[in-house]
Amino acid sequence: MTLAEAATDELIALLNAADGIGQQSFAQLLQSAARALVGQRV
Repeated sequence: MTLAEAATDELIALLNAADGIGQQSFAQLLQSAARALVGQRV
């Protein structure tokens, strides 16, 4: 699953809603995590 797919996945959206996490906040979290992982590569 790509980051774009995860950000728009209906099941993930339902789980995030149950946890009080908005779609935009989740997308920002995914982008931040991706940048951190890319930054670790040497």
